[in-house]
Amino acid sequence: MDARGAYRTVLERIVSLSDKQREVMGRCAIAGQPLGDAAKEMRIQVAAARVHLHRARQALEDVRSQLQELGVIDTVEGRQ
Repeated sequence: MDARGAYRTVLERIVSLSDKQREVMGRCAIAGQPLGDAAKEMRIQVAAARVHLHRARQALEDVRSQLQELGVIDTVEGRQ
């Protein structure tokens, strides 16, 4: 897979997430908001937010590995 294909796959996976999974992923994994703050603003329990985040990360895990292999994201930090 090339970088373009990986990017397309990431977008498809993000679209396939539930609304809650996408929101908590955006707040915590992308914007860096603490899980407790995200849960409070989303009006859900922290445990529920944790489950949504875990499931979102699971859905994207194989794509993350591919992006690491392509050198698009850092293997230590998981960030570009």
